[in-house]
This record gives sequence, C-alpha cells and structure tokens, in this order.
Amino acid sequence: YKLHHVGLTLFPKGSISHTTILKSLGERLLCDENKPKVALGIFLSLEPKFIDGVKRAARACGDWRTYFSYCMKENSKEDTSEIAFQIAEEIAEGRRGDYSKRETVMFSVQILLDYCDDIDSAIDSLSTAAMFGEARRIALLKSREDLENGITRAAQTYARSCLKDFNERAETFEESSDRYAVVIKMQKEQKSITTMNDEVNDEQSLFSVGSNVSNASLYSNISASSVGSVTSLSSVISVKAESTFSIVGVDAEKHR
Repeated sequence: YKLHHVGLTLFPKGSISHTTILKSLGERLLCDENKPKVALGIFLSLEPKFIDGVKRAARACGDWRTYFSYCMKENSKEDTSEIAFQIAEEIAEGRRGDYSKRETVMFSVQILLDYCDDIDSAIDSLSTAAMFGEARRIALLKSREDLENGITRAAQTYARSCLKDFNERAETFEESSDRYAVVIKMQKEQKSITTMNDEVNDEQSLFSVGSNVSNASLYSNISASSVGSVTSLSSVISVKAESTFSIVGVDAEKHR
C-alpha cells in the first residue's frame, strides 16, 4: 500500500501512470487481499472504465446489477441471457456467495426475470422454495394467469405434506415422552432402593461399633476386677505370711 500511495502522490490524477497504479492497487485488493468490493470501487473510479476488472470484481462480490450492466455493454442480449442463466443456476445451487436460503432463491429469481426473461423458471424456483405468495405476485405482474392454478395446486400439496409431517412428529414426540417417563420412574425406584440399602448398612455399622465398645468395656472391667482381686489376695497372703513368721520367731525365742 505504501508504494501505491507514494506513486499516486507522485503522478497527477488522470495521467496514464496514475491510472496504471490504481489498476495495480485494484488487482492486488481483488486477487491477493480478497476485498472485491473495495477493488470494484477503484475500478469504477477509473476513466476510461476498466470493464474487465469491474466485471470480475462485481462477480466476486455478488453485485449482479453492476455485473450485468457491463456484460450488456460488451455482449449481445442472447449471450447475456445465457450467462445470466448459468449464474442463476450457480446461485440456486449455493455455488455463488454466502447467502441464506431465501436470499439464494430471490437473487436467482431476480436474475432470471431481469436478464433471461424466463418467467416459468422463476416461478418454478419460488414454488420449489415454498414461496407461493411471491410466485403468484410475479405471475399476476407478468400477466401469466395461466400459472396461477399451478401455483395454487403446489401450495395445497405443500400444505398437505406439512400437515402429515406435523402429525408424524406429534406421534413421535408422544412415544418419546412415554418412554422418557418410564425411564424416569425406573431411575427414581432404583434411587429409592439404593438409599434404603445405604441406610440399612449405616445402621448395621453403628450396631457393630456399639457392640465392640460394650465388649471392650466389659473386658476392661473384668480385667480390672481380676487384677484387683489378685492383688488383694496377694496382700492377704503376704500379711498372713509375715504374721506367721513373726509368731514362729517369738515362740522360738521363748523355747530358748
């Protein structure tokens, strides 16, 4: 961009060099930078018009009005109609531009009407897209009342198919809801059983701990009592032994 800017400031507007630099900038934006709208603006500003660049940029950015305006300057009406039919077909198939479904249909139909004068194909595209109101409007606008009955029949067929599809979806939904309700009930029952089992296991665990504590206390009491009894008995025996020893000792002295 800096080189292009320097070149545009060096050469006066309208000179051959100035125009050449603008063409180069437009080509860079179109081919390298993927900015067709900006490139189209640059090409349209040139005098004389850079028609090839205008057409390529307009086609790349989907500006079909500009594209066909310049096509008709270079081509005959028949050639333009053939090109328009090909582009309308590409748009309808989604191979041209990032459009919504409705935009795709409307763009292709507009091209068929404006540059191909193909009313039948335009109305058929609208009917296929279930845009029956627009199809009827165009048929009446183009004085093609003979197509109105066909549009009405197509709308009725579409309505019946939609109603059938709706009923099938409603039945499927009811069946799915019933199955879902059964699954939810089974899950609740399983959860209830699991909760009861957990509570029983908790009670058993508490009972086991209580029993162990009681047994331990009883064992401790018995042990303490036994130790106390043994100690007391030992003391008695010791006292008695000492007493006997002393008495025996005294008697011995007396005998001496």
